[in-house]
Amino acid sequence: MQKSLSECSTLFRVRLRMLLSRRRMSGLEFMRRTGLSQSSYYGYVSGKILPSYASMILMCHELGVSSDYLLGIAEDGA
Repeated sequence: MQKSLSECSTLFRVRLRMLLSRRRMSGLEFMRRTGLSQSSYYGYVSGKILPSYASMILMCHELGVSSDYLLGIAEDGA
């Protein structure tokens, strides 16, 4: 079953926070490593916006997960 944009946005926000917590990485460190702006980062963790394709690639690479996992489409992060 296909997830709605709202469901993907919620799962994205929850999974991003969970992955950062598991890695004990602060938001500032994540922004530094990915080059994300503060407004983009806070938009993502608040669930107000979803990342661009380019930002999604940077985040997935840094977190070591697939975009499908981060968006809540897949249950496995590989």
